[in-house]
Amino acid sequence: VTGSSNNSALENKVTIAGITVKKGSVYGGYVGSGDATQNIVDISSSTINSAVLGGVFGGYVAEGSAAENRVDISSSTINGTYVSGGYVGDVGSATQNIVDIASSTVNSTIYGGYTNNGDANSNTVEITNSKTATVWGGYIKSESATGNTNSNTLKLTNCEINAGNIVAAENNGTGDGVENTVEVSGGIINIGLISGAQLLSGDAILNKVTISDLDSPATYTYIIGGTVTNGNAYSNAVTLDNIEKLDVYWVAGGQTKSGEAASNTVTIKNSNIKGLLPDIPDNYVVLGGGVTTGDAKQNEVTISGSTVNGNVYGGFTTSGYADENIIKINDGSTVTGDVSSGYVYGDGYATGNTFEISGGSTVNGMVFGGYVNNDGNVTDNTVVISGDSKLTGGVIGGGSNLSGDAKGNTVEISDGASVSGGIYGGNVGGDGNATGNTVKIIDGSANVVYGGWVEGDGNATDNTVVITGDSKVTVCVTGGENSGSSGEVTGNTIEISDGASVSGDIYCGYSCSGYATDNTVIINGGKTTNGSIFCAWALGGNATDNKIEISGGSTVSGDVYGGYVGGDGNGNATDNKIEISGGSTVSGDV
Repeated sequence: VTGSSNNSALENKVTIAGITVKKGSVYGGYVGSGDATQNIVDISSSTINSAVLGGVFGGYVAEGSAAENRVDISSSTINGTYVSGGYVGDVGSATQNIVDIASSTVNSTIYGGYTNNGDANSNTVEITNSKTATVWGGYIKSESATGNTNSNTLKLTNCEINAGNIVAAENNGTGDGVENTVEVSGGIINIGLISGAQLLSGDAILNKVTISDLDSPATYTYIIGGTVTNGNAYSNAVTLDNIEKLDVYWVAGGQTKSGEAASNTVTIKNSNIKGLLPDIPDNYVVLGGGVTTGDAKQNEVTISGSTVNGNVYGGFTTSGYADENIIKINDGSTVTGDVSSGYVYGDGYATGNTFEISGGSTVNGMVFGGYVNNDGNVTDNTVVISGDSKLTGGVIGGGSNLSGDAKGNTVEISDGASVSGGIYGGNVGGDGNATGNTVKIIDGSANVVYGGWVEGDGNATDNTVVITGDSKVTVCVTGGENSGSSGEVTGNTIEISDGASVSGDIYCGYSCSGYATDNTVIINGGKTTNGSIFCAWALGGNATDNKIEISGGSTVSGDVYGGYVGGDGNGNATDNKIEISGGSTVSGDV
């Protein structure tokens, strides 16, 4: 022990080289009550079977601070309880302390700065070519504590860590965690948690986790940029780069149980990520930003040149708003589970979310731009599929599973991309309206296409399907459909042009119970084979003022109906129009 005092310990140093310490602790500076500042412990080529602290030992400082203390360990084995740059046992701050470990085995819990109650800011732990266990940058222990954990840094290079957690900032009391950083490069890592900040009550902001260049298979329970129980998670980030194989429960940019998760990001490059949870809707392996009760907004996930086995969500909430979240998948990536840019597991709203896939990438599950699993509206969500990408499941631009409206959602397929499952611009699984949704297929392929669809009671209006260029739809196309006991289907449009083809039937407006009016089919230089065209199909109402235009040398192999009344015949087909021009041909009845 050097610098033992009841007031202050300043600029003291302990040097241990080439020896074994069998018992007792090592202190650079020891203070009962006061400050411990700029003290150093330097250990090399030694074995320590006790606690190692560069600053203040726990329990001996009632009020005070541990600042700018340092522990350096090289080519040594540490078997004690703690290694800590600065340690405050009761009330006080632990700031700007450093632990530097190289070519050593440390079987101890490592803290950059520790306090029971106070601030733990700007502490640093750097470990190279070593074996270690749990590592904390800044740590606040007490649940009654008030203090912040900001700007703490962990950097681990070519290390073997087989137990415990790696957390830059841990706050079990009340306070924020801001700009904390974890960097892991190389090595073997099989542990419980990696996080930039983990807080009980406060805001987690701008925390980062970067893991790269892991050559050996690794297992983490969780990887989270910033997480908080009660508070907000803003602008936290996780980056995974060049990882051969990583098994996780989940990877999340930012999470909170009660608050807002906004502007968090996850970036995965040249990696293979496997989820350990089953692929059910509320389980995810990758999450941009998530909240139990509150809003998930403007979070983003980017997957490039990677494989992810499991579900991927941009923004997730069990109850609230999922707005303006983004998922981008490119460069030959594969996702085996479902993908949803904005997902509400219970009641809420999903608005303005975007999904983009390109570069020959693949998704094997369902794709949602925005989705509400219970009741709520889905508005202005977008799915863009391009560049020879393949979706083997279905696609929903905006979907409400029970009651709600789907409005202004868009699905675009282009440049050789293909979708095997059903495509819906807007989808309402219960009662509600599907309005103004769009599906565009430009030089792409699909099987079943709906502009807007309502399963329960409600209207399907002003939905649009455009199929053009070297595009192929093999089963059927529907502009707007109502499958419930009441609702109208009006103002929907289907356009097929420039050599595009549809092999099955075309229904511009399909109503199982109400009116089908003012729907339009335009075929200009396109063709349909083995199917008929129904501009309006009404099973329980009138089919009125619908119009079909066939021009530009188009060919239709089946029949053509401007308005069709089916079912029990309780309805009329009136004022419907069919125009055929420009050398177009229809093989069936008109």
